[in-house]
Amino acid sequence: MDGTGEAVVVIMAGGWGQRLWPLSTPSRPKPLLGLGPGPSLLADAVGHARLLASVDHVFIAASQDVAEAIRGAQTGVPDRQVLVEPGKRDTLGCLAYVLARLEADELARPADAVLALLTADHVIRDVEAFRGTALRACRLARDTGRPALIGVSPTRPEVGFGYLEVGPSAGPGYATVRRFHEKPSPDQAETYLRHGQFLWNSGMLFCRVGVLRDRVRERVAAVDMAIARMVEAWRSRSVEAVAEAFGCIPAMSIDYALLEGWDELLVVPGEFGWDNINGWEAVHRLYPADEAGNVVRGSAALLDCHDCLVIHEGAAGALGITVVGMEAAVVVVASGHVLVCPRGREFRLGQGGGSVRQGGGH
Repeated sequence: MDGTGEAVVVIMAGGWGQRLWPLSTPSRPKPLLGLGPGPSLLADAVGHARLLASVDHVFIAASQDVAEAIRGAQTGVPDRQVLVEPGKRDTLGCLAYVLARLEADELARPADAVLALLTADHVIRDVEAFRGTALRACRLARDTGRPALIGVSPTRPEVGFGYLEVGPSAGPGYATVRRFHEKPSPDQAETYLRHGQFLWNSGMLFCRVGVLRDRVRERVAAVDMAIARMVEAWRSRSVEAVAEAFGCIPAMSIDYALLEGWDELLVVPGEFGWDNINGWEAVHRLYPADEAGNVVRGSAALLDCHDCLVIHEGAAGALGITVVGMEAAVVVVASGHVLVCPRGREFRLGQGGGSVRQGGGH
């Protein structure tokens, strides 16, 4: 497979990123933040996708609350290729909607076309190494008919990622997947790092479209029926019927619904400077820290602080910010709001970000 082979690439853009509020908001969702080497995480993801397919085979799947912002982001992906999910049904719902749209619009022919699922919240520092790994996964999916994930060699005992336990080698440069492991405890993460047979689950999946449909039919028949109904509804241009069918899909992850226990599943290990920007801890890792472990972006004064992340988006002459005596804290001034919280507690924003915003961000 060359750089523009049979792959159809879908970038899962998801929601607006509550865990990075107030840096991310519905009008400026996480995929549009400039946290990677390019102008935005989404622009970087489109660049990664273009390593695998021409732009007419690159699609962006987005929720309704971020679709307008993404369409206005000038990523080079035409608006008609931004697929707007009717609701929120986790990654399984995203995949089901994508499969329905590809089939209804005849965008992925034939059924043995390889579908590559990427995400819009990853940072990849070594793009050439990623290209080699992703093309290997594409070729495996095309040539063997088996699904392939990219697993990233861990560099630290990370508790914020899921892991893949690697099984026996299945060929040069790839192996079977013995099992999935959820986000571990600190002790488990240390064990995984020492063991050497565990990889970070990047969430990047490569599989023939027909193989995925067969797996959906086998594991979650209700979702297969929903896909068929959405295809019929799209072809008859009934937006309401599409939304009704989509609403029947259970909110589940692709991993849980389809991939776990799939004996055919392969993993391609990779080392390409990958990170998942899933919260403030990840943002802290992106930038060099001072001798006290502090990362400061923008104008701010710190006194007797250690291991803090301080982001100030205020323009010149705006309200100043001074942080004194803080340990492992996150302080963010952005979008007219101020956030102060301990590092590692951003999951509370994922649970209650909407109420935080309604309360004025205090």
